[in-house]
Amino acid sequence: MFRAALAALVTVVLTGQSLAVDIFVSPTGNGEKTGANWSNALNGSNDGWHIDVKNAITAAVASEAEEVNVYLAAGDYSITNQLVLSSITIPVKFSGGYVGATDGSMEKSAELKTTLKRNTSYKTRFFYGTSLDNLTIDDVSFTGGFIEQSRGRGGVLYLTSCSVCISKCIFSDNKVLNTSGCSNKENEDYGFSGGGVIYAKNGFVCILDSEFLSNEIGGRETGGNTSGASILTRKADLKVARSLFKNGYLNAHKSLPFQFGGAIATYYGNNVEIEDCQFVGNRGRGGSKNCVTSGGSLAIRNTKHFKMVNSYFKDSYIANGSKEVQYFYQAGVVQLDDWDSSDGVMTSVVERCVFDAFGIPNTVSPATATTTQVPTQSDITLSGGSLFMTNCLITSFKGAHPFATNSIRAVTSSASKKNGSGYLYATSGTWTTAPTYMELENVSIADCKGVGAIATGDAILKVNNCIFNGNKCDVINAESIEYSCLQQEHEGTGNFVADPQWTGYPYYHLLTKNANGSITNGWFSGTFESPKCAADSPCIDAGAPGSPGLNLEPYYSGRRVNIGAYGGTPWASKTSPLPGFKLIVR
Repeated sequence: MFRAALAALVTVVLTGQSLAVDIFVSPTGNGEKTGANWSNALNGSNDGWHIDVKNAITAAVASEAEEVNVYLAAGDYSITNQLVLSSITIPVKFSGGYVGATDGSMEKSAELKTTLKRNTSYKTRFFYGTSLDNLTIDDVSFTGGFIEQSRGRGGVLYLTSCSVCISKCIFSDNKVLNTSGCSNKENEDYGFSGGGVIYAKNGFVCILDSEFLSNEIGGRETGGNTSGASILTRKADLKVARSLFKNGYLNAHKSLPFQFGGAIATYYGNNVEIEDCQFVGNRGRGGSKNCVTSGGSLAIRNTKHFKMVNSYFKDSYIANGSKEVQYFYQAGVVQLDDWDSSDGVMTSVVERCVFDAFGIPNTVSPATATTTQVPTQSDITLSGGSLFMTNCLITSFKGAHPFATNSIRAVTSSASKKNGSGYLYATSGTWTTAPTYMELENVSIADCKGVGAIATGDAILKVNNCIFNGNKCDVINAESIEYSCLQQEHEGTGNFVADPQWTGYPYYHLLTKNANGSITNGWFSGTFESPKCAADSPCIDAGAPGSPGLNLEPYYSGRRVNIGAYGGTPWASKTSPLPGFKLIVR
């Protein structure tokens, strides 16, 4: 009877010249539960979610609707199985947060949330989609999704060949545990497990204004490789903007071989973009001697183009417990690597980002009982491909091993180290190394326990307009260093050794004797409120002649950009006016 009523509903809607089908859903349903309006909303809990809601969408598509809108009333939905949709070319949109008033109004309230919760008697994700051309999920919370299986993926959403936009959603306490079966061969699909929230293969995923909180991936006794405590993509493009990733966890348990990306891991995509995002407290711990954990927040791997701007990393780290782990190739915060140059060299651009590890612990409990504590590691590693980093701040990084005490490093992959370093094999089982090139411009690296920046092997490192201060040492093996404030003498035009005279942790703004000449609060924000100081920072107006951004610096700006993280931006400290200079306004 229900299905007949639903078919009649769809027919009526289309006969009435409407090209869109609206389906109304509440936690327990209302009235006749046809989905026609709030008074007769479908039951969205238990079997209603994966049977009734799916049937309503399928019927709408079959009736040649041009779009389907699923409206979810506020409240808690108990989910026992995933909703499966496939091969839909028209837009399908799920929207939550509605009051669900029976007077027919579409009122929303900021205090009301639509929350899908896994029924703890079941192990399930919430959504499985294949070949969906235009799926939107807006203003919905998902909590407790749980997948525990061989080659497990997607604690909330599993997507294949889909184009998806997710906005204003909250994902909390979702988990994937891989029990077995993942090799590290690139050409085998089962080599990729993880995605505590989202797994996407092929297609495109866009995430806006959302939160990812305390999501986890890991493995059991015989577990294989996992990646992406919140998001794992393979051959899919990804865009993330204005979103928070907090307390993501790579948990090796005991014998998980390799795990990457405490927030996001991507493989083989064409384009990955991250903008205005925050990554806070994401971390990973290794297990047995064969376990490798890397990318405390991000692992961007063999992706053609990666761009990240205006993003903030706080207290991300990894902790590998075995002496056999190749620390040299692992990254505590961000791992960028391109192990196969046959498909083109990966290019990464990172602009106006802050990497702060001040609050990470020096040691944590290991995944095994062989030792009581293992040291932590925070660093950025580029292995293969190119990285252009501008206007960035790196501070308080720590290292767990002599090879890992480097804040940012460009390393060359070695075929002899591919097993220990945790990289994936190329399709043929051979190892094709991409060249490694890193360029730092207007970057400040301060108060780190190891080397500020280093290049090894055939990797190339260039440094320009940068500040290194308070580190164990500043730069090792750079091909060129110019117009930089350093801790040791280095050859190169415009370099000098000096105290940068700045505000110090956490913002490191340059001081000036000019009243209201420097910012004392905020990363790439704040106000000009300079404390009294005897002299200008030597880093003001010390950048390379012709460096971009001089027109963006506030008046007075001198004739050259400042060096360090804020040089060439609106947040650069102001130049002191020349003696006797007067500004006359007519």
